[in-house]
Amino acid sequence: MPPAKKQQKERDPGQVQWASQQLQERTKFLEALEKRAAEATKAIGELASSGKLTASEEALALMKEMVQQLQEIRDMMQQIQREIEGILGWIEGQNEALPIMAYDIEDLKRGKWSNYVQFQFTDTQEGPNSLGGSNRTNPDGFAMRRFRMGTTNKIDSKTSMKLSFDVSSGSTRTSAELKDAILKYDIIKSDVEVGTSVQAGQIALPLGYELERSSSEREFPERALYNRTMFAGERGRGAYLTHGLGGGTWATLGVWNALTVADPQQTALASYRNPMGTTMAMSAGLRHSSETYEVGISGFVGERPGTPASTITSWTDLNGDKIVDPGEVKNTIVPATSKADRQYIFIDGVVVGFLDPKLTLRAEAMFGKDRVPTISSSVPVSLAQSNVKGYHIIASYNLNYRNTLALRYEFFDPGYKVNDDITGYGLSYIHYLNPGAKLVFAHEVSKEQGFDRKNNVTTLRVQLKL
Repeated sequence: MPPAKKQQKERDPGQVQWASQQLQERTKFLEALEKRAAEATKAIGELASSGKLTASEEALALMKEMVQQLQEIRDMMQQIQREIEGILGWIEGQNEALPIMAYDIEDLKRGKWSNYVQFQFTDTQEGPNSLGGSNRTNPDGFAMRRFRMGTTNKIDSKTSMKLSFDVSSGSTRTSAELKDAILKYDIIKSDVEVGTSVQAGQIALPLGYELERSSSEREFPERALYNRTMFAGERGRGAYLTHGLGGGTWATLGVWNALTVADPQQTALASYRNPMGTTMAMSAGLRHSSETYEVGISGFVGERPGTPASTITSWTDLNGDKIVDPGEVKNTIVPATSKADRQYIFIDGVVVGFLDPKLTLRAEAMFGKDRVPTISSSVPVSLAQSNVKGYHIIASYNLNYRNTLALRYEFFDPGYKVNDDITGYGLSYIHYLNPGAKLVFAHEVSKEQGFDRKNNVTTLRVQLKL
């Protein structure tokens, strides 16, 4: 570290203010001394012109005393003047070091960490699945749901990047997984209005409001089922432009790979590549925000790649002898699928203080067409493109500054067969221990049309956020 820079870091920033105060006090004192010196000089002159110095010993003694006082005043003035010059020199040195100080402060602001941890206990009602199989295996018990670590780095006044990853991912919740990798350039910086910026990398898709909303802020443990199914992982790889239109309104336009990062077809590739090659997907949106409400409409247009035919071999030990016997091996032929259109429209809105200042409503609706991405499962349930739709509404009421009660209703129609609608009801209670720590108790009920799975889930979660 350069000596000047090191010396500057060791100084108390309050010293400059203190020195300025001392300078003001000494300047006032010097002005008072100058006034006293002028008065003493005047008095000496008057005494000398009175003619008493030669006729009176007392007058002569008084003259000597006045001259001595004047000399003391002048000595004090010289001392104060030296102190003032010293303070001015020190302040000048500080001013020369201000660029170093500014650089140091700016350097500290270049990197900012933002972390949160979610630890939870879940209990899921067990039962046979919709295809008549055995009880489902659920991730019940204690688990580290998320251990998110992120950093935002400022390159200069217009250029920045954001990186975040989760270190409690995978089947055992012990793996690290990239979440956000965002490169951002502000063409026109945002202030009171949204400016113009370009973002590229692995980013939450700007569709609706829920995909972009942080998992640390939601009222319920997980996103709505239709978003988790059709946009698994919430993030896409691509780039998009945000442009402010004024009056609290802005537009977005983006280009993306065909599938989200955790889509079953994408993960089955075990590759980062776009499964549609150079055929990209597009997104566009328009959003308006005010102090009490926000509304938006957005769309996505692309294609889902087809899949080749395959054969899945399974073994069921019917007699329990742990030996493969005739009739216990079953081969399931998975038909090939052709590519499908992937087209969506999202409409969403948030109202703060709906009928009551403590009540907030959030709603989102999605409709479009796609092939439900479950073809990589052992028993495929969707082989063709279908019309899909989903929506949810959340009402959250602030009981007080520490406690919030929330209700959610959600609906998802995957559209690949008759009577396949899924309806969900949720109740959540949130208690804030402090602004960075909260407890969440949630109970969610799912109702499947046709065959109702026993999959209601209760979650108790604690979250700490930096």
